[in-house]
Amino acid sequence: MENVKIGSIISNVGGFVSSLTGFFVFLFGANKLAPWGFFQKYVFKCLCIRYQKKLINKLKTKYEPIPFVSGRTKNVTLEERVQNIENILKEYYLDTDFLNSLLIKHNKVNDNEYYDKV
Repeated sequence: MENVKIGSIISNVGGFVSSLTGFFVFLFGANKLAPWGFFQKYVFKCLCIRYQKKLINKLKTKYEPIPFVSGRTKNVTLEERVQNIENILKEYYLDTDFLNSLLIKHNKVNDNEYYDKV
C-alpha cells in the first residue's frame, strides 16, 4: 500500500467538496444576492411561461375587462369593474373562509350582547 499522507486526504476531500459546491451553485445559484442558477433561469422559466399563458387565457375568458390591465371601457359599468376586482381578490388573494368565520363570530357576539340586555 502506498504511503497515504494526511495532507493528500484533506486535499482530495476538499477538492471533492469544492466540485460539489460548484455544481450546486451552477444548478441553484450562489446566495441570496445572486439566487438564480441554471434551473431558475432556464428550466423553471419554461414552466412559469406555460402557467402564465394559461392564467392569462383564464382571466380573459372569466373577466372580460381584466382589472388594472384593461383601460376603462365605455360599455362596462363601475359596479361590474368593482365586482371583477372583488372576484379576483376572493379567488386568488384573500382567504374568505377566515373572513366569514370572523363575521360569524362577530354576529354571535352581537347576538349574545342582545340576549344579555333582554
